[in-house]
Amino acid sequence: EAERLEMEQAAAAAKKKEEEDTAKLTHKAITVNSNFDPLASTAAAATPPKQQQQQQQKPEGMPPPAKKHEVIFEGTTQDLQKLVIESPVPVLLDVYADWCGPCKQLTPALEQICVNAGGMLRLVKINTDQQRQISSALEVKALPTVFGIRDGKILHMLQGMPRDEASL
Repeated sequence: EAERLEMEQAAAAAKKKEEEDTAKLTHKAITVNSNFDPLASTAAAATPPKQQQQQQQKPEGMPPPAKKHEVIFEGTTQDLQKLVIESPVPVLLDVYADWCGPCKQLTPALEQICVNAGGMLRLVKINTDQQRQISSALEVKALPTVFGIRDGKILHMLQGMPRDEASL
């Protein structure tokens, strides 16, 4: 009987403490702008969107974005030597096919990377259905396949869809 009474008292004390704690909490209404970015600093969050875009410039020393036609090319057997082997800048060689779903997802990301690099990187796209000789010579076994090439030498190869941007 005494044990049951102690348990009831302990339960009542816990309930009372919970009610007191709840009473201490106050609820505030918070308004969140539709352009709220939780990863941005609080100073940037208070800045209007147009000014945020101006503030989100490239780190110091980075070139301005390049024009797409200056850094993105469709490669063929005729111009592979000039576009890739003799390129003055590193090259991403993207072997793709029009029917390949992952290729359709990856290619725009590669294009954006090259444009943002401001001419310090070039993308050469090879359609494997039209340029079988190139994909055969490169021993492409899966699509998409991306080669990292500098000074005419393959430094890196990625087959399939990368898990994240860091995998590129």
